[in-house]
Amino acid sequence: HLFAQTLGQKYLRKMSRYAVSYIKFRTVYIDEHITNIMRTFTDFDSQQRIQVVILGVGCDARSYRLPCLMNNSNVCVYELDLMDVIRYRQQIFEEAQHNNNMDKVIPIAVDLRDEEWIDTLLQAGYDAHACSIWIAEGLFPFLTKTQINRLLQHIHTDCYREIDSSSASPIARHWLIGNFLNQHTMLQSKLNELNKQNGDTTCKTGYKRPHLLLEQHMYNRWEIKPIGGFNKNINSYQQYIDCISEQKQQQLKADHFAKS
Repeated sequence: HLFAQTLGQKYLRKMSRYAVSYIKFRTVYIDEHITNIMRTFTDFDSQQRIQVVILGVGCDARSYRLPCLMNNSNVCVYELDLMDVIRYRQQIFEEAQHNNNMDKVIPIAVDLRDEEWIDTLLQAGYDAHACSIWIAEGLFPFLTKTQINRLLQHIHTDCYREIDSSSASPIARHWLIGNFLNQHTMLQSKLNELNKQNGDTTCKTGYKRPHLLLEQHMYNRWEIKPIGGFNKNINSYQQYIDCISEQKQQQLKADHFAKS
């Protein structure tokens, strides 16, 4: 990872093996889905505009390493995070001379906990009528449920416009990829332990049934993969839900990756 230098490696060593494996698997999961969605877009129309919005971009370097983003001239990537993070990224990329993709990457300094971020994104050129992929990797645990609901509501109402039925596309044009933490997992416990040293708790929000949140915000087609459960017999999200309905919560400590 581009940013996992001395401090990053020190932080990872403090985390459990499970947490490190979780982050690695999460990265691969999201990379593969971005690549597959991009292939679907370009197979349908190789000239259409595609927007990728990375919410809380942090140390994400996908814009500079994923071929499907780097090599497509019709792709525009909006990278959103706090001002300090955006400045740090620019400094690191300049030092590493990763400037070959700067024309299609638009950094935007915003606080996703506030309301102003949506106007800033639209003013930067985001087109609600174009195809879009939204990435929320590691973001939701930093937000409260109220903030998450407000963010998803803005995405649905302000950032996606249905095209008229006469020219309707047979493919899904708006995607959200992210991860949710359950409230009682090994990963959350470890992260909370580390962050309490600084007087903060990273994992503010967890979801036992993340599909309800997605459906609430009109994501009616979704794929959710539970990982890290103590019950090795749970191999699918449906099995996870079935176990919840059978009141076996003690076996259901699993985090989730979601695509919708």
